[in-house]
Amino acid sequence: MKIIPFLGAEHANVLVMLCYEDISFISETECLCRRRIAKLKKEALLCLRAACGEVYRRDVLIDPFCALNYMSVRCNSNIKNITLRIDHYIAEYMDRWESEYWEKIPKKGKLLTAAELLSFLYANYDCDLPLLPYGFIF
Repeated sequence: MKIIPFLGAEHANVLVMLCYEDISFISETECLCRRRIAKLKKEALLCLRAACGEVYRRDVLIDPFCALNYMSVRCNSNIKNITLRIDHYIAEYMDRWESEYWEKIPKKGKLLTAAELLSFLYANYDCDLPLLPYGFIF
């Protein structure tokens, strides 16, 4: 499976919901087949794992700006544009029924930031996946 260059809105939403709900609940409420949810989760975790860099240890917090930088390089964009894209779908999901899950994400201010979202996802998922050449894993 190829590593996605950027964590998309659907990927992020699935990861956020999986912190609180099981696949069958998400499948019913989001009208997604279980196989699609599993694929989105795997793609998202590979993206996050690649953004951690060559050395990854679960007990060491990752700087979310490293992930934003990784995504900006892979998308041939700048960090500001990547952050704006993430902020856009944060706002989108905060206004939908999924907001009850998104509102549980720890934040310093009134609004959730891209960096806070990435920090939350790192903290809730083990990204200790082996990265092989060309972006594939076993």
